[in-house]
Amino acid sequence: RRVHGGSWENFDWWVSDDKQWPVGVRLSLVEDLVRRVRHNPNKLTARGFCDTVVLPATRTSLCSYAELLLRKGHSRPRCFRVFRCYSEDPIAAEHLVGRATHFVSHAWTSPITDVVSALKSFVHSRNLEETNTYFYIDIFCRSQHTEIIPITSPSSPQTLIGSTIAILSPLSDSTYLQRTWCLWELFHAVSSEQHITVITPPY
Repeated sequence: RRVHGGSWENFDWWVSDDKQWPVGVRLSLVEDLVRRVRHNPNKLTARGFCDTVVLPATRTSLCSYAELLLRKGHSRPRCFRVFRCYSEDPIAAEHLVGRATHFVSHAWTSPITDVVSALKSFVHSRNLEETNTYFYIDIFCRSQHTEIIPITSPSSPQTLIGSTIAILSPLSDSTYLQRTWCLWELFHAVSSEQHITVITPPY
């Protein structure tokens, strides 16, 4: 079991303008993976999705799902900084993983379909180009086989991204507001004066 020794040096980074930035995934990747789930995705929580899809896929490599894609598609050392990379399908990784534009704060007990629909509504309502929008979703962008490092670190993904999306699901009885870690992420976003967007799934 790998434990990050209080630094982010083993996390996935996107290198741009000689600076390192946290990686994010495109919404189309998340949508596709959710559609492929054999169980009823409407009844699958984010935690259940992680246990069903992400953990089995990364159990051998002990890395994040994003890093797994980059390992399979790594071909441009100047664009990616990933450990133990090899080249198989560079196009796939290039289009699905990139520099994170938004940090997503969500409750793991919420349905994974709520996370997807809320982000999809967010993209469409703001006319964002999906090819330029990459979400840092912890399930995909942080190794689920390592210890969690405090998000208040100056080099933490949430701090570096500077834009936090909080997903409240459902709005009438939001699990998000009952989770300590979610409230801590929201508190960090407010205290560090980040751009904060609160969204809900369309019902």
